[in-house]
Amino acid sequence: MARNGSGTYSLPAGNPVASGTVISSSTNNTTQSDIATALTNSVCRNGEAPFTADQPMGDNKITGLKNPTAQTDATNLLAIQHGTGVYGATVAGSGNAITVTLSPAITAYSAGQKFTFIAGAANTGGVTVNFSGLGTKAITKVGTTALVANDILSGSLVEVEYDGTRFQLISPIGADPSGTYLPLAGGTLTGDLNMSAKAINEATHTEAAHATTSDIWTGGNTCLLSGSVVTFTDVADAPAVGAVRYVVANAAHVITDNSALEVDGNANYTCAAGDLLRFEAKTTSTFRVSVVAHGDGAGSGDAKTANPLSQFAATTSAQLAGVISNETGSGLLVFGTSPTLVTPALGTPSALVGTNISGTAASLTAGTVTTNANLTGHITSTGNAAVLGSFTSAQLATALTNETGSGAACFATAPTIVGLTATGDITMSGKAVNEAVHTEAAHATTSDIWTGGNTCLLSGSVVTFTDVADAPQAGAVRFVVANAAHVITDNSALEVDGNANYTCGIGDVLMFTAKTTSTFRVNILSHGDTTGDYVPSAVAITGGTINGTTIGASTPAAGDFTTLDATGVATATTFEPDGDTSASDNAAIGYTAAEGLVLTGQGSSGDVTIKNDADAKVMEVLTGTTTAAFAGQVTGTGFTGTLDGILGSGTPAAATTTTLACTTLNTSGAVVFNDAGADVDFRVEGDTNANLLVVDASADAVGIGTDAPETYLHVFKASSGASTDGSAVAHFESSGSTVLQISAGTSSDCHIAFGDSGNQNIGSIAYLNNGNHMAFRADNGEKMRITGAGNVGIGIAAPTSELQITAATPEVNIHDGAADTFTSGDVSSSLLFTARNSSVRTIGEIDAIHASTNGTVGHLRFQTRHGDALAERMRIDSSGNVGIGTTAPEAKLDIRSDIDESSTYTGQLAINSVTKSTGNLARIMFSHDNHGSASIASDYESSGNGNLIFSTRGGGNPTERMRIAANGKVGIGTTAPLAKNHTFGAGTAVVASGSDGAAEAIIEGANIALTGSYGNLNIISNTAQAADTGGQIAFAGKSTDSSNVYATWGAIKGAKENATSANIASYLAFSTRANGGGNTEKMRITSAGSVCIGGTTATAKFNLIGTGGSNVQIQNNIASGTGTIVSIGFINDNGLIGSIQAGGSSTTYATSSDYRLKENVEYEWSATERLKQLKPCRFNFITDAEKTFDGFLAHEAQEVVPEAVTGTKDEVDDDGNIVIQGIDQAKLVPLLVKTIQELEARIAVLEAK
Repeated sequence: MARNGSGTYSLPAGNPVASGTVISSSTNNTTQSDIATALTNSVCRNGEAPFTADQPMGDNKITGLKNPTAQTDATNLLAIQHGTGVYGATVAGSGNAITVTLSPAITAYSAGQKFTFIAGAANTGGVTVNFSGLGTKAITKVGTTALVANDILSGSLVEVEYDGTRFQLISPIGADPSGTYLPLAGGTLTGDLNMSAKAINEATHTEAAHATTSDIWTGGNTCLLSGSVVTFTDVADAPAVGAVRYVVANAAHVITDNSALEVDGNANYTCAAGDLLRFEAKTTSTFRVSVVAHGDGAGSGDAKTANPLSQFAATTSAQLAGVISNETGSGLLVFGTSPTLVTPALGTPSALVGTNISGTAASLTAGTVTTNANLTGHITSTGNAAVLGSFTSAQLATALTNETGSGAACFATAPTIVGLTATGDITMSGKAVNEAVHTEAAHATTSDIWTGGNTCLLSGSVVTFTDVADAPQAGAVRFVVANAAHVITDNSALEVDGNANYTCGIGDVLMFTAKTTSTFRVNILSHGDTTGDYVPSAVAITGGTINGTTIGASTPAAGDFTTLDATGVATATTFEPDGDTSASDNAAIGYTAAEGLVLTGQGSSGDVTIKNDADAKVMEVLTGTTTAAFAGQVTGTGFTGTLDGILGSGTPAAATTTTLACTTLNTSGAVVFNDAGADVDFRVEGDTNANLLVVDASADAVGIGTDAPETYLHVFKASSGASTDGSAVAHFESSGSTVLQISAGTSSDCHIAFGDSGNQNIGSIAYLNNGNHMAFRADNGEKMRITGAGNVGIGIAAPTSELQITAATPEVNIHDGAADTFTSGDVSSSLLFTARNSSVRTIGEIDAIHASTNGTVGHLRFQTRHGDALAERMRIDSSGNVGIGTTAPEAKLDIRSDIDESSTYTGQLAINSVTKSTGNLARIMFSHDNHGSASIASDYESSGNGNLIFSTRGGGNPTERMRIAANGKVGIGTTAPLAKNHTFGAGTAVVASGSDGAAEAIIEGANIALTGSYGNLNIISNTAQAADTGGQIAFAGKSTDSSNVYATWGAIKGAKENATSANIASYLAFSTRANGGGNTEKMRITSAGSVCIGGTTATAKFNLIGTGGSNVQIQNNIASGTGTIVSIGFINDNGLIGSIQAGGSSTTYATSSDYRLKENVEYEWSATERLKQLKPCRFNFITDAEKTFDGFLAHEAQEVVPEAVTGTKDEVDDDGNIVIQGIDQAKLVPLLVKTIQELEARIAVLEAK
């Protein structure tokens, strides 16, 4: 009959048969047939027939399987553990085209397949693989990214998984060609290393060569102080000037300020262990030392954790912001109730209300600043700057509030540019550079300058650079002003722009660019003035000079004006409104020694017209004639000449008279007064003024309103009390306001023109009635304009602010005009900012201060008023360092102030975004060569919350690397940290579940092979290799309720087992702490995988070293009676071979005894004789002399029952230590049982007798 549903076979009915029963053939045949059927349906041991249905195993297992050889073979545990079936037995091909033979071979690719093989060669580019000849597939990484050179190294174990299209690399890549990862041993950082407020402990760091070696100390840049001597044991050469070293003091001592070692502050400094010092090479053998930060007194250099921040040396706000992790609110750190802003990028505020805003705001633009206190520094303001001190145009541009249009501020028609630092191309706009020798400060490298200066003159037809001591570097630029005319020939050594010879004129400005150290390219920037002196085309003068002659104190040699107000006598050889005294002059008043006063002009009806104060014509010289027409009487004495017309009552042919009275004086010829050149005056009387026009022959002067003219032309209304300047050509005098009026039609212009012999209208001052503007022309072009709204434009015809300067390189030069000797500390010049309340008060001031006695070194001081006095707020010293709160800045930006710790939203430096919207950033950008390489930014969230984002650049744009979220959680590699410290490496990010989000730290990443050389978290010691050196994780907490003192509870340490170099055997140690004691090791896992509890030396896979009591206790907390047990199992390749099981009330010890594990089973063997050979004895152990035991000596029992004994008699290990023999007395039980059975049989025989 068939087996039942449980697989149990039962004999047919009638079975079994009773003893002595006759078995009929039908019963026998039925039984045999049923057994045959059952056997047929059973598994053939020799594999003659296959299974015909699935075989459920229940809780049983198939054992003794042979290793598979075909793809359809079953896989045993050993094959899985050894990788048989997925490990490439044979690897061939090249590093980029790999072929792998699997054993057993696969028949098709399937998604999810994983294979492992050992690479035969390193790859040099993209890689393909062919498994079992099924076809070539690409190997990629991180999805579809192609492999690059050395991602697979020769001899490395390569693991790949098939995604249905390609094989993706699972095993770690062999190299890091992009430089993104930092290897555990060696490697080069390509960006900043953010330590997250942690210290670098006892490390010796080396630094790769920079663009130049002037800023590093080759061989490393950190070492320790030894005693009181600084030793740089890792430096093989002398430092370059300007090189910097950071030193951690490992002992307390005094650093003495002397000529070889200048201490910051020029005083001896007592150094404590752990202090961080900065050494800068002044020369190759002299240094300057600054205290960067105070240590912890232990010399380890660890960051302070318990002391206040005042323990540190001066730290910039940008540096401090990098270590703060618990700030709240939006924006970056702010350290003051009224912070000083230094070059902040504030964007475009719609409105800003402040009571005391100071500092340098480089980018405050359009908007309104409303204040009732002191506005100072570079601000955008609607106020007036009444006095300008020393101020660059770029700085002043930031202080203007109502400028419009493009370009920077410029304050002169042709400004003098002093100390220009250009960050871009300089466009000359057709102008030349005037005889100036420009110097350029040292850059980060010398590759872009020509040392010794960058301007000189041409000598003859040869370019001479007399101030250059060395060859230029490729790309260096020189500007040259030609001092002679010659031809520059285009050739291989000197390439002329346009590739053609150029005829150079005097004053031409040329730009030479070094293509190599000996070949150049020349560009013609502008044409000169043919004289080489390069006088500016237009100059705004305030107590200055024109062509070297002072206006006001003396007579200039030449000058063009549109408006000239004078309180004294203006004298000149020629006064020329149109610019010259040649024939066909429009208008001129001149003087010659022979002719005296000369009036010339040209009009449509008359050439010269004289009117009275009622605008009535008195005399007119008709156009193109010598005829003078008089509208009234001509009176005087000594009149000589011929008058044609009505003279009195008749017309004489000739007359000499003292008084000439007539209503009309017509002449067809010349009218000459005082033809003989005698001392004869000429006077014209008005209705009420007897001296309407007076010609004083003896003084060679003409007076209008005065009979005693003091200059060539003296127009007198009433005495002003001022004397006439002896060099004045004309003097206009009145006791009240003196006005020289020029009028024109409402759509016409009024002009005063200036000229010379070559150009009669080269300059002018014009009033443009059509727009109510005043225009100033020079060098045939408009240079300045004052609009009807009062806006002044220099270089622009439509200024939109009170002062707008447009030029290629605008500059305002304020000079003190003092002698060439200076006193260090004296103020050279100042720019004042004033406000009027009841009186004018200075509310801000910028001073240029001498820092030497020869005028070559200086500082800029910025002051603001707070109360009754000005106080310095900022200083830029001669080295370019900016100090806020200090007059001696030690860095490019040195901010010093005290911040009240209760001021949560203030700081030494604040960076704010104007627009409060989600995703808007307030950012600090770090750049190299105008390329952003890293940044620290804060973005805005709702309700004023924000995140702090740290980004670095690893190719392309900067990418976020770390974030401090608004809730204080720190994320590295993730923008949504789930814990106080959340590090994300690769893979799919997890999502917080339940209380998981409250974790203090999360390290998240893709699965990493246990056999790899790195993990999700690496704890590394960089101490020199030695036994017991390694990384450690410590666990600590507060030790009392009354203080914040913490104690370390325990630690896990991975360390080196030996001191042998290159031997990387290691152990993992676990330590805990007893009350009143320190941390001590409690457990160790050795490099061999052995576990030792209670000691450090393992002699077996598991070692337990106790000191008494219950050393091992296994507890079952399941209630008794449930049937649940606690078990310790012992397993080998055959499975479970023994166990110790504890139930509700008892413990069972078992060893494997399954018949399926045994063969050659015998039941008939003699035990008694063997048992009689055993030698039981009584003894005590040497270490426990008080107790007596019953047992055996192992080596004696080994002769009888060797299977019960381990080890060998007198065995020792390689170090001479004894190897203890052991005995399993449980293995004597079968011998005892068998002996008892034999004795019982013998007893039974004896009893039967």
